[in-house]
Amino acid sequence: MKNVQTYLKELDREKLIDFFLERDPIPYHKPRWADWIVSDVTEHCRKEISDFIDRLCNLEIKPSGNGDCLFFVHYIMENMFEEPCFSLVHLNEFKADPDNAYSYAYEFQDQAEIVGYLVAETPLTLEYIYELMADIMYEASFFGFEQEDLPEEKEKLLQAKEAMEEENEDRFVSFDEYKESIGWKDEPADSEAEKLRNAAWDAVLAYNNYSDKKERKYLLNMLGE
Repeated sequence: MKNVQTYLKELDREKLIDFFLERDPIPYHKPRWADWIVSDVTEHCRKEISDFIDRLCNLEIKPSGNGDCLFFVHYIMENMFEEPCFSLVHLNEFKADPDNAYSYAYEFQDQAEIVGYLVAETPLTLEYIYELMADIMYEASFFGFEQEDLPEEKEKLLQAKEAMEEENEDRFVSFDEYKESIGWKDEPADSEAEKLRNAAWDAVLAYNNYSDKKERKYLLNMLGE
């Protein structure tokens, strides 16, 4: 299997930029572009994204502390349409328990680590390879193209974690108490509507779970070959 960095080097650059801009459109409305014409803003942003791809392609890969990590694609139901969903698993966890291996977020990881993650060669993953790479680029640049804001955000996360651990259990407020405190009033019950909503939600969850496990099974078979 190839890693993220290899795909970024091999895929069509302009097409990849197009997909990234679908994932993260240019904010033409921002004050910084007030004196620019649209075509200049577009050219400037595409150049920034191209430079970002160059950066990712030239990083020295940093081994993951969790062993090999692997991206794969499965479907989820969104507004009654199938949409691709991008999952990242730790390969050792996946092989040990493929159905229940956790799918991880990774925006707080170093870009040098992210570009070394493997990409599954399942048909569905390869079908959506541009969408997957655009999504990876988006997550990898969540704190800046050079992750310039990452140290500050990691510190904020650590402080928030420490604050939560110091919270006194006596400050816990139940949902009913919270509703009362803000004057929340429940709408009159409509049992038939609630039953139909629950059935629809259960069907969506069942479909999402089926699609996820189907791709995991396919991937496990590929890894065993």
